[in-house]
Amino acid sequence: MSRIVIMLLWTAALAVPVVPGASAQDERGAPPQEQPPLPQPNREFRLQIPDLPRVVPGHPQGNVLEQRRRLQEVDRLLAVGNLSRAEALITELSGQSALARELLPRRIRLAGLKGDHAAAAALCREALAAQPRHAVLWRELMLALLAQDLTGEARAAADSFLVHAPDRRGAAVVAAEALDPVGRPRLTVAFIDSVRGLLDDPRLLARQRALGLLAADRQTAAADELSAELRGNPFNLALVRTALLDGPYRPGRHPDLLAQLARRAGEPGAVPAETVLAANLMIADGDADRALDLARPLLATPVGQRNLLQNATALGRELTLLGDPVQARATAAFALAVLEDLAAPGSRVQGRQARGGPGR
Repeated sequence: MSRIVIMLLWTAALAVPVVPGASAQDERGAPPQEQPPLPQPNREFRLQIPDLPRVVPGHPQGNVLEQRRRLQEVDRLLAVGNLSRAEALITELSGQSALARELLPRRIRLAGLKGDHAAAAALCREALAAQPRHAVLWRELMLALLAQDLTGEARAAADSFLVHAPDRRGAAVVAAEALDPVGRPRLTVAFIDSVRGLLDDPRLLARQRALGLLAADRQTAAADELSAELRGNPFNLALVRTALLDGPYRPGRHPDLLAQLARRAGEPGAVPAETVLAANLMIADGDADRALDLARPLLATPVGQRNLLQNATALGRELTLLGDPVQARATAAFALAVLEDLAAPGSRVQGRQARGGPGR
């Protein structure tokens, strides 16, 4: 038996392959594999970027990019007023049904720029039949109807524009300006009244409402709106003043407006901007003395002094632009008198300058 066992063990030993160079370390486990060498400090490495797919003409992706480019070309042509080329390109693109929805607002704009407001309104109605909640289309319809002097329909479109716009306050401003407070005062005032009820803001669009009221010769009510506008935002003084003088205000024809502004400027809650506005309208009437009598009490406060100084500076810049000699003389007299008062030795402005203080 022992011979048989020995023969079997010998045979098994011969079956195990012998690896040249093997040592006792192999029995304890193979040595760790060799790691790749670390990058050398000066060795250059480049990021391998895979090739991007090329846009092949006729490929769907290439068609979409080309359509985008051509629509942008239409917008550029409309912006620069090249209506004939814009119309030709729109006609060419109209054969692609996929662009019908994007071409429609451009067709509306083209019609408006060509003066064909009836066609623009018809296109707007066509689009609104499919998209009744599209605020921009309601705005375009309002503008097209106003251009045709269809005020009743335009007012209805303005209401729809306001209802569907995501920013109702912003939409109200756009609509009020489009309705034109001076050109269509009653329509604008009625629209603003309805917007105030809808948004629960009794002072909304006070400047536009004041212009409409003054254009309708409702002078006292216009003065109240102007006071509300300036008390809510006194930094709008220059905007309000310009809107009045370039708009419905006519020198010598609005005494009730001036009287009411002067009364409101004397109220406890008044701001200096109200006084400055009333004084500037009196200057436009050529009455510098009355304007100075109204404005001089503002010298008692730093805020009032700052308002007068800013206004006198603005009036000085405007002198060369005034065509009416009476208004020019009154403007110069008012501005010089205010500057003399502000620079007087006993004035608070002069005292702060002498001490090197910033003034408040």
